[in-house]
Amino acid sequence: MLKLIIEIDREKSDKSRFIVGKRYTLNTRGKRRLVADVQTWLGTQALSGDEMKKFSPEKVFLNKPCQATVTYETEDGQTVARAASYLAAGETKLTPSGKYVRSELTAPTADAVQTAPIPSGAPQPAIA
Repeated sequence: MLKLIIEIDREKSDKSRFIVGKRYTLNTRGKRRLVADVQTWLGTQALSGDEMKKFSPEKVFLNKPCQATVTYETEDGQTVARAASYLAAGETKLTPSGKYVRSELTAPTADAVQTAPIPSGAPQPAIA
C-alpha cells in the first residue's frame, strides 16, 4: 500500500497544518489510479512499463507542490478530509512546514487519518 500525503493551507488550533492523503493498493486497479494521478500531478503523458518499474514516489513527490481536490466524508460522527485527486501546482505554492513526521515503522491506523474543518462555502458531506 502507498499513501500520498500533502499538507493543506488550513491550520489546526495549534497552528500546525492539516494533512490529507490518498491511498493506493499496488494491485492492477490501484496502479492505474496511481498512474493517472502521477500524470495529472506532474503534467506528463502515460508512463511506460519501464518507467513504472523505476518509479519512486519519494523521488517524484517529496516536497513537490500540487493542487488537490479535497472531499469530505463523515466517519463515526466526524468529518474527515481526503484528497480525491491531485493536479500540477498553480501559481500559488505552499511551502512545506517541515513539521509532518512520517513513520516508516508503524502500520497506518484509524488515528492516522487527520480530520479537517469544512471550509466555509464547501458543500456539507452527505451522511449515509
